[in-house]
Amino acid sequence: MEDTSVDEPSDVKNESFKRMDHTMPETFFNNTSSSFSSLNRTKLMGIQEPPSKTTAMKKKDGSIGTWEKHTKGIGMKLLAKMGYKGSGGLGAKRLKKTTSMDISHDGKAITTEKVEMKERTGISQPVEVVVRPTNLGLGYGNFKEATKLKTNQRIEAEVRGIDWEKKEAQERMKKQLEEEKRIQKEMGVRSSSLPNTNSLLAVNSWRKGAKRQRNNTEKKKIKIVSYQDILGEGTSKELVVDMRGAPTSLDSQHLDKPLLGEELLHNINFLLNMNENKLHSTSHFVRSSRSKASSLKSELESMKQKQIEIKSRREKLEKVLKMIHELEIYSQEKVFHIHDEQDYIHVGTILESISSIFTEEEKKALNFYTVFLPSLLGPLVDQATQTWDPLNSTFDDTSNFLFKVLGLCSKSSSAGQWKSQVTLLEQLFVIYLLPRIKRDLESSSWDPVTDAESAVILYESLLSFMKSVDTSQPLKQTSDESSSVFAPELHVEGKNRLGNMIKDTIFFDVIYPKLSRTLKGYKGESADDSLDKWIIPWLPHLNYRSLLENMLPELKRKLHATILHASKSTQSENDELFFHHTCDIVLKPWVEVIHASSMHTITSNCVAPRLGRALSRIVFEKDFYDQDLTFVTITMQYYELGLLSESVYLSMVEGEVLRPFAYFIYNWLKNDQTCTKNAALLYCHWRRLFFRKCQKASNAISTDTMICRIFYGILLMINAVSIGDISKLDELEPSPPFSTTYQAVEARRAKEKRLEEEEKELAGKADPSTYSRRQHVVSRGATFKDVVEDFAHHNHIPFHPKLGPNTMTKDGKIVYIFGNAQIFIDTNVVFVLGGGDWKPVSLNELLNLA
Repeated sequence: MEDTSVDEPSDVKNESFKRMDHTMPETFFNNTSSSFSSLNRTKLMGIQEPPSKTTAMKKKDGSIGTWEKHTKGIGMKLLAKMGYKGSGGLGAKRLKKTTSMDISHDGKAITTEKVEMKERTGISQPVEVVVRPTNLGLGYGNFKEATKLKTNQRIEAEVRGIDWEKKEAQERMKKQLEEEKRIQKEMGVRSSSLPNTNSLLAVNSWRKGAKRQRNNTEKKKIKIVSYQDILGEGTSKELVVDMRGAPTSLDSQHLDKPLLGEELLHNINFLLNMNENKLHSTSHFVRSSRSKASSLKSELESMKQKQIEIKSRREKLEKVLKMIHELEIYSQEKVFHIHDEQDYIHVGTILESISSIFTEEEKKALNFYTVFLPSLLGPLVDQATQTWDPLNSTFDDTSNFLFKVLGLCSKSSSAGQWKSQVTLLEQLFVIYLLPRIKRDLESSSWDPVTDAESAVILYESLLSFMKSVDTSQPLKQTSDESSSVFAPELHVEGKNRLGNMIKDTIFFDVIYPKLSRTLKGYKGESADDSLDKWIIPWLPHLNYRSLLENMLPELKRKLHATILHASKSTQSENDELFFHHTCDIVLKPWVEVIHASSMHTITSNCVAPRLGRALSRIVFEKDFYDQDLTFVTITMQYYELGLLSESVYLSMVEGEVLRPFAYFIYNWLKNDQTCTKNAALLYCHWRRLFFRKCQKASNAISTDTMICRIFYGILLMINAVSIGDISKLDELEPSPPFSTTYQAVEARRAKEKRLEEEEKELAGKADPSTYSRRQHVVSRGATFKDVVEDFAHHNHIPFHPKLGPNTMTKDGKIVYIFGNAQIFIDTNVVFVLGGGDWKPVSLNELLNLA
């Protein structure tokens, strides 16, 4: 801290110095700590401080302590005691400062001692901290970091001893010069060696009182020269000696005089810059005027050209309007007949004239083929459809009508514009022809059952026409440059596009829904409206979008219902009529359509039981030519056509024909032992019947072990009687006919086949597909419905869903026919309809009710 004590009189100082000199050793002054200030030490030694050079005091901050004029100034006094000197700040940080001090001891030589002092140079205000928002990245948006704030930069400048105001003024001046250079560069003005207006205005030397203001700010120091220096120089220069003496105040400064002609130079520069600016603005105005004149001239030329184009366009439109009036005559005064050659040629000529008037660019702008021509040709085509009956027209009539429409489209387009013709044809077909066709097909006048042929002819004629149009479209080159080094890429556009449009809009949207509705309501009571007569004609077209797969389940149900209806409507004595009707009319047309497994399921449930009963009633004759073989032949015919599965066929032959035949031979030989020759002849005829008449049937029988055993057993019986061994005949006695049926034989065969497959599995020779299929069935598990179905088949009782128009459900459950009873299954319980109510029953009770 600085010494704030008041100076004492000189006698007091000398007296105190003497006392200290007698009491302190000589080495005291040399070893005194440097913490004493130089001022205090010189005072203690009684040495007057030599006059030092006057230094300019630091300018105090005028904003500090302004409020003390209303107080006693205690705050500034306390700050002064703490080391505050009017500028800088307080704090622990100080700068080292070296000062010199002269010390004399009893007339000895003066020695200089350097003392290090620490000057407090803290900051005058705290560092301002700006908190960054959450998740904000560096440099994002307008957020300023704490180091970029002017407040913190000012504090940092104070700590480093930098004049902040001077630095800020220099930066402003630098930015101003850069801005002036940028403006001059943009305006194309070359820089002048003379100062410009802005620099002169910034100096402010031309304003009133600028000299006084400049001298006050600069405060130049006055250099005082002594007369010895003047005399010693011996210079011939004329010197001015200041006789006013030393300045009385450090604040008084000499004011320099302004240079001669400075204000005149400023005015000249000002006028020069002003005239330069006027010259540049005039030059810019001339250039802009010339560009405007040229643009107006080009605009005038374009307007003249547009006037010519508008005039030619007006002439074209007048011609087109005249031709349109000629076409309107057909809609106002007479009817257009497309098959009338005179009308057809006249309309074609008008369309060719209209097409030749417009260029390709104008056609594209007018939507010539999608809007303009359809609006002209549409009414004519609409009139032509009034005399066209789609459903009653032949294939050729429909094709001729469509080709006439295509001819009008070709006359409306330029030569080689096939794509434009197709576009126009598509527009006319969709807007005018398609609604007429849909209206006829959706009306009640078309019955899919009785009028299937007319609709098929119409649909096939449309497909044939559209296919010819699709295939007639030429190959299009993707590159118009014939001189290209690469070969042009060719491709066909719109392949089958029109044909698919016919399939989607006519068959998929109109014909198929009506066929489906008719099939659901089909009852099959008459042979004249059998399914094959009105469904099979559509089969070639049902492959589109898997429509046949969606229709097959309903077809199977209707075939099943038709066979059941035929079975109920024919008596047992008309079995032959029933089987022929079922084979030739109902099932045979569908052999190639329905999968073999589905067909076998239908026949095994509806035809096989009645066929088995018919075979079981065969009466065997001793003379083969007297034998009735009707049902045997029907059975073989069913198998040859694929209506019966191999297992059902072999089971019927074994259980219903050969076993009773073997029992018949046994009784004949037992009663008449002299008939071995006739018995052998009868055996040969029956064997020839099964082994030679039908190739497929004979192959199946010849490879069956059990049937071969029966034939072999018959031979052994004949041989035993021929050699007279009656005991052996008794050993070969077959089972009676009533003890077995084809269902039992089929069940036994299925069991044997299953055991054989299991043995192959154990041996590792099983078919992987069969094994995986069986594993899938086992893993899926059997439902209670499967148990009931197996129980019905085991007891030879029909079991199937209730079909026909009276199909019903009970609480969302399917109603089944179990013999003569109606049942439904719910949570492993069987409910049977009796007396108008549904009652739960057991399987044994259900068997009695069936």
